Amino acid sequence: MSFSLFPVAMRGAVSAMQTMQTALAVTSANIANANTEGYTKKTTNISTLTVDGVGAGVKVDSVTRSVNEFLARELRDQMSATNAAGVTNQYYQNMQNMFGTPDSSGSLSMLLTDLQNNLTALSLDPQSPAAQQKVVLSAQAITANLNQSSQKIQDLRNQANLGIADSVTAVNSALDKIADLNQQISRATHLGQPTGDLEDERDRQLAIVSQNMDIGTYKDEDGQLVVFTGSGETLVDRAMASHLSYTPSSSMNATVTYPGGGASAITVHGRDITTSIKSGKLAALVDMRDNTLPNLGQQFDALAQQLMDQMNTIHNQGTSFPPPNTLTGTRALSGPTAVNMTGTARIAVVDANGNLVGSALDLDFSALSADVGGTPTLAQIRDAINGVYSGAAQPIPGLGGATASIDSSGHLVIAANSGTNGIAINEMNSAESTTGFGFSHYFGLNDMFVGTTNGGLAGSIAVRSDIVANPANLARGTLATGTVSAGSSVIGSGDNTNINALADRMAATVSFAPAGGLPALGTTLDGYAASILSNNAQAAAHATDNNTFLSGTYNDTKNKMGNDTGVSVDEELSNLMIYQNSYAASARLVTVVSDTLKELIDIVR
Repeated sequence: MSFSLFPVAMRGAVSAMQTMQTALAVTSANIANANTEGYTKKTTNISTLTVDGVGAGVKVDSVTRSVNEFLARELRDQMSATNAAGVTNQYYQNMQNMFGTPDSSGSLSMLLTDLQNNLTALSLDPQSPAAQQKVVLSAQAITANLNQSSQKIQDLRNQANLGIADSVTAVNSALDKIADLNQQISRATHLGQPTGDLEDERDRQLAIVSQNMDIGTYKDEDGQLVVFTGSGETLVDRAMASHLSYTPSSSMNATVTYPGGGASAITVHGRDITTSIKSGKLAALVDMRDNTLPNLGQQFDALAQQLMDQMNTIHNQGTSFPPPNTLTGTRALSGPTAVNMTGTARIAVVDANGNLVGSALDLDFSALSADVGGTPTLAQIRDAINGVYSGAAQPIPGLGGATASIDSSGHLVIAANSGTNGIAINEMNSAESTTGFGFSHYFGLNDMFVGTTNGGLAGSIAVRSDIVANPANLARGTLATGTVSAGSSVIGSGDNTNINALADRMAATVSFAPAGGLPALGTTLDGYAASILSNNAQAAAHATDNNTFLSGTYNDTKNKMGNDTGVSVDEELSNLMIYQNSYAASARLVTVVSDTLKELIDIVR
């Protein structure tokens, strides 16, 4: 053997050992990370090393990772869709747990049916304190359910509001890491170092962004990633990350809305991208905050409004036995406000036995209009009850034994002067031109339900406090019409006409305007409640089916990705044996060359 061959053989053996060391390290890492989420298989690319045209061993050209960019993009898109479906499904399941289904115990539709049944029972014995109490308790159960439903909706909206903030924080953190990894990958690329592990980590951070929103990406010539929103706003441009901005509301109620109602927008570069986010957790959370939950709230508000209007319409037509000493309206008006009322309403002072005290006042609004020279104001209606126009061209004698006033809030108040007497009203044919409400109903003098629409009626509707305190204040009978005189019996203790009317109204078909995604409906009050719950239950079932379908599709794609880019432990173990044997053979060659060279040197000596 020529002495010149020894360096070549030694160099080849050593290069092979070094190459096999690298290959063994890569293979060991593959095996160790076989079950690591987001890890892709790395491959050691080996080629022949030549020096002056002579083979001098082997070298590592590169360590590359196996990745299917098409599948990776598809997986990110499906990840966004699946996470959106998961959030939507979770919120609907929460709503199901909170509101139930139409036939579930204690559901709103069941409570409305209970009220109807209790009204019917009271009509059979209108003087029964127990039956009166049952009506009031069932009415309170309805208002409590509406109040709680309204609050739960706002609680869920606030949960979405805070969830948006958490998602924005997660996205911003991931964007920063992607920008930093871009720098590291670019530097390693220029130095000829492996970038596979850095790219795996960048993909893991990209997955976090994809979980929260739909994105697009492309790589530049240095392997740096540019990330942009589905609508084209740049989020990462090589080493520069642009943050999303969102300021969560401190609390949520029906008046906090987006846009323009105090609910924050999601912005980037100062531009609002809230509605352009089409997928991911953020899209689902925004939809819950701004659409799904407010729509459900509108449905409950529509039911509360009809319940109040329908019941108050009838309740204001009747009176309790005995009637209350004072009737205080719920409609706030200023004294100069014109009230375009037509027809005639009867107002009477009645004693504890239901007998008329003095004369009843049949308030003729056409006569009042003639006396005041036009549409009367609230103050002029008050004055008419107090007898100011008793000497007018068309005399309105006033209501003896009672006083009308306007309180500091603009409510009409009619009070009997004697504490043992009460005020009873029969609306007769009176009607306000805009609402169509009768005299008592328009002013809210004998409402059964009260509440404010500010922030959603469902959140504030309640049974009138004096009825709660004394269920005997339920308007069960009706003030007599026709010719009556002082001492006449104008209210009977067993009169159930108004309670019958209330029970009938509960069973009557009501016209509901479109609200919160529900179409216009002609149904009963409990039927509308059932429609709300049924519609929500159907949406919840659809959300579950959609989540199951998208999760399955995502998992299928993930499995394909794993088969294509993941680690096969059997394959890697086979490679490990090959590299170990190659390393051992190279090491043996080093030993043989070394021993041979030593023997030759000894011979020469």
